[in-house]
Amino acid sequence: MTGFLRRMDNGLAKAEEVFLALALGTMILVVFADFVLRETLNQGLIWAKELAVYLLVWVGFLGASLAVHRRRHLVVQAGEKWFPERVRKWTSLAACLTTAVLCLILAWLGARFVLETRTIGETSLGMGVPMWIVQIVIPLAFLIIGLRFLGLCGAILRHGPISLGSDEIPIPDSVLDRT
Repeated sequence: MTGFLRRMDNGLAKAEEVFLALALGTMILVVFADFVLRETLNQGLIWAKELAVYLLVWVGFLGASLAVHRRRHLVVQAGEKWFPERVRKWTSLAACLTTAVLCLILAWLGARFVLETRTIGETSLGMGVPMWIVQIVIPLAFLIIGLRFLGLCGAILRHGPISLGSDEIPIPDSVLDRT
């Protein structure tokens, strides 16, 4: 990645971290407040569980994106284990590129799904929030994940085979900074 793209990716990761912290904190506070109100006043927050579920969806998708940024995602390592070292670069590249393409396809399908939901005007039952706002994280996260995997493909092409998800052979930051 170029220095500019690397800085953008790092900035996006910081924004993801802040959002994840705020979302988790909000989930905890809302669910706790709902519990306390139900137990003490026998009246809870009718929208609390719905909000917690929607935030959980966002946390899951953006957490997956952040995992790719931190190189803590799930990886198919069959090529690294079964093939001789001379072809490992290409097996790593194939696995990385396949993942990138799959994520970009899922981003496109997710965008179509969100547009369809927006077109029909579907809203949530308890909060009345347009569902496309809840669902927009699907194509957004898959797009970011796909682009991050494309960046890792570039690192593999430039620097040879790298074990993408392994603690045993981590990708040095210096390698990713040079891409």
